[in-house]
Amino acid sequence: GSTPQRNWKPWFSSWAYISTVLFGMVLIFYIDSLAEE
Repeated sequence: GSTPQRNWKPWFSSWAYISTVLFGMVLIFYIDSLAEE
């Protein structure tokens, strides 16, 4: 039959991209708040 393992690659890449962007935004926000003090 068809291989379902091929379907998780696009989902994983998009999830990794979104998580990286979110992590970067949180990191910048955290550093910015620290720099204010």
